[in-house]
Amino acid sequence: MQIIKEERCIEMGKYMLDHNATIAQVSKYFRVPTSTVYDNVTRHLYLIDTILARKVEEVLAFNKQQRAKRGGNAFAKKVQEQKQ
Repeated sequence: MQIIKEERCIEMGKYMLDHNATIAQVSKYFRVPTSTVYDNVTRHLYLIDTILARKVEEVLAFNKQQRAKRGGNAFAKKVQEQKQ
């Protein structure tokens, strides 16, 4: 059972790197809850493959940065629409 979990963590990490995917996209692809994906690619992956985990961490940071930009742009657009 433990081997399957380790393989799944590695597969999720590789998928995230190959597709520059978000947690939600990985969750949808593997058909598991987002909390499971998050735990697998952050906590468990560090115990299995540290190098892969660090690369995945970079993807997560990039996705978070993009999400913040989209939120900021949406807010600016909303304010602009309210002024008109």
